[in-house]
Amino acid sequence: ERCPDTVDPNNPRSWATALSHFGCPKGVNALFRPSLLRLRQNSNVNRSFATVLGTDQLVVSHDRWLLHRPPPSTSQALTKRNLHLDMNPWEFHGDEAARTSILNRLSKLSYGTNDRAFIAENNDVHQSFMPCVQAIVNLRDIDSVECGGTILVPGSHRTLASWMKQKFPSPSSVGPMQFKLSHADPLWSLVQHLTLRAGSMIVWD
Repeated sequence: ERCPDTVDPNNPRSWATALSHFGCPKGVNALFRPSLLRLRQNSNVNRSFATVLGTDQLVVSHDRWLLHRPPPSTSQALTKRNLHLDMNPWEFHGDEAARTSILNRLSKLSYGTNDRAFIAENNDVHQSFMPCVQAIVNLRDIDSVECGGTILVPGSHRTLASWMKQKFPSPSSVGPMQFKLSHADPLWSLVQHLTLRAGSMIVWD
């Protein structure tokens, strides 16, 4: 609504899906808009992270806006559903070789020329690093599946490790930084959609 020159709620063609246009109003500039930086300094946001992490000494990274499409008249305009892990679980729990591989990739990130670097630093993590969490803050109400929003598999944190080892026995089966589940995977039948009020925040590790 505040970006009529780049995003038109009535024009699905303006709802770009590429990463470089995933933010609002467009491109990587959305990562550093003053309103986003103010949100990261909000006392409630900081208090939530401090409670979860057990310390108020926080190191923050930058991510992006998520633009959820309004309920469309055509299925092609729906926000894509994406069930994934923002890490490679084998590398996260891996040995020193896995840790070295992650540190090597992080050392090669080029923030001035590649907007994916800000995503990579969030996802390329190892258990030996400091505790790491992610969060989503809803700026508008998400009250229907058609509007997109966060989805999850309840209880998956208890069985995910054994499931991954059975389904993908080799770390090479999964690329670094992210693992996406095929839409044919039976886990999709267990997915639940979260409806959230504006101002709500979800935190996960």
